[in-house]
This record gives sequence, C-alpha cells and structure tokens, in this order.
Amino acid sequence: MILRKVIALQVALLLSAQADSRLLSWEDNPERNIASYRVYYRTAFDSTEQFLDVGRNTQVVLRNLETETKYFCRLTVFNVFGLESPPSPEITFFTAPRTPTLQRTASGLQMSTQGRVGGTLDLFESDDLKKWNLVTTIINSSGTIDLSQYVNLSGDKKFFKLSVSGDTIEGWLVTTGETDPDAPYLDTGLSNRLAYSYGLDLTGDLSTTRPRVGTVLLPQGGSNAQRYATFQFTMRESTRDVVPIIEASNDLESWSDVTSNLEEHTSVLNGNGTRTIVMREPITTCENGSCSRFFRLRFDTDISTP
Repeated sequence: MILRKVIALQVALLLSAQADSRLLSWEDNPERNIASYRVYYRTAFDSTEQFLDVGRNTQVVLRNLETETKYFCRLTVFNVFGLESPPSPEITFFTAPRTPTLQRTASGLQMSTQGRVGGTLDLFESDDLKKWNLVTTIINSSGTIDLSQYVNLSGDKKFFKLSVSGDTIEGWLVTTGETDPDAPYLDTGLSNRLAYSYGLDLTGDLSTTRPRVGTVLLPQGGSNAQRYATFQFTMRESTRDVVPIIEASNDLESWSDVTSNLEEHTSVLNGNGTRTIVMREPITTCENGSCSRFFRLRFDTDISTP
C-alpha cells in the first residue's frame, strides 16, 4: 500500500523562556490506516538524523537545540502495516542566539552577549512588538559581543530582539583573519570567496567539491526512458549570501544562465556543513545526431570588496 498524502510541516517559536525549543505542527493525514508520525531533524553538521516518534499527535516540541544553528526537519507517516511514507518537503529554521544583557546608557543602548565566533546577528527595535526596524548587523569576531549603539529611546516603551541572519562571508573572513574576499585561499588556486562558497574549509578536499557533469537514465512510464545530463556541485550550507548560478553553452563562447531551467535531481546534506546538489536537464537529439553541451558554475555573493 502506498501512503499518498504529503504532509507540510510548519515551524513556530515556542512561546516560552526556552529559546532553544521549536514547535513543529502539521495537518493530520486523512487516510484511515494511519498509525503514527515520525519527525526527523538534524543540523548541517550532523552526519545522521535524529528522530521522534509522536504517535497520532500533529505537533511536537523540539527541545535542547543548539543556539545560533540552522536545523533541517522533515516528516513521515507510518500505516498500521508498519510502512513508512516518503518524507515531506524539508523545512529549515535558525535557533535564536543567547539572551543578551541590555542596559540603557546616555548615548542609547549597551548590549552584551556570548555567541558563535563568525556568527552574524541582526538587532531589531520596536515600539509595539508588531513593526520591527533593523538597527544594525553584528559580526561576532571573538565569541563575545559588547555593543554600544545609539538608539532613540524616547517614548514609553522600546523593545529589542536579536535574530540569526545566517552565515556571511564577512563573518567567515573574520574567523580566518582575512580581509580581502578575492585574495588567494591558502595554496588552492581559489579565492577566499570561492573557498567560502564551496565550503572548502569544511571539506578540506578540493577534489570532492569540484563540479561534475554526468548522465542518468530515468524511467518515464512503461518501457520509455529519458536520458538526462546531470550537473553536480557542493556548496556551503547555513549561508545567506551565496547564490549558485549554473550557466550552459553549446560552443564555449556564448553562455546563458540556466539555473531556473534545471530540475533538482538530488540534494544531500554531507554532515560537515556542506550540501551536494545534483541538477538535471533532458538530453535532446540535435539535427545532425549529436551535439555538445557545456556547464559551468559561479557563485554570487552579497559583499562589497574593500
């Protein structure tokens, strides 16, 4: 028997003092022979997933999560025969940073907190807990943040919050002692920008991160099959400022962005902070019976070169 229903996970901050908890919820599966649900979760640095069996409940609280960390979650359902469904689409969320110490000063705000070296945090302010304005973005260069920030504290109330904005190349450069994103990274022949995008400091092996081209044959129903060209690459996970751009050419002279035209074939977390993605494109027969297709990869990073 096939379990047909795909369940969509939703995530919400648990409204309590526990910043290291998240509430996951989903709609109940309408099929009659459902026995239980299972929630899988992991970080980008976990080699294996953890899971919770929650019976017929349609929500669960994940507790004791690491602060300032990106988590990946998916859901499956079991029927009364013990068969497990395919997983739901994966969802992600960042856990909150540690609660900071705030103090009002003559010039505005003094904030102190501990956190992850190289982590990037956004400080927001609000008068009503509804509309939030970004005050500043902070890169934690030492593990301790001591921030003196001018803030207009006029009015009856002022609220502040810190949120994790995702890893950035600026934060990574701080941890490596570098300042120029386009300077060479060690003796790899790559720039700091490319090394960061590939996650080379996490894998330690350029040969495992270099893009690869291949082919795969997939059944299309009945005795039919379609051959696809595949393009595999590895990139850093938990980053907010790296966008992979895949370009294709038939003559190595004229290149076009085909990223949005490709289908995702597989996407796998490697357990070391990187993800390996395989994209695919149907192979069509050219007029003369053969043709060439070339691919290349570049990364767009949101940074201004000093």
